Amino acid sequence: MDREGTGSMVTVKTLEFELSGRFQEIADTVGKRHLSVRWEPAPRIARVGAMLENYDWDTRMAAIEVLRAFEREHEDEFALEYDVVPLEAVTDESYAEA
Repeated sequence: MDREGTGSMVTVKTLEFELSGRFQEIADTVGKRHLSVRWEPAPRIARVGAMLENYDWDTRMAAIEVLRAFEREHEDEFALEYDVVPLEAVTDESYAEA
């Protein structure tokens, strides 16, 4: 049980599971994707990185809409910080060295 006694237990696994399901709904639009999730229990902050294969303005906004909806639904449980970046930049070593 969580410290507020609501019965919900926030972990990296539960966050990843819920976010993966939400991003599955826009999979046709964003293509291959990777989610990086960190949970900081003391300040109750979830940090999410969404990397998208088909990265452009529209897919970035679709991902942000998913994350904002997630944030609204959990605003009384924790804070959410997120970044949305192209997947290619994460896998391209020259980008990391620049």
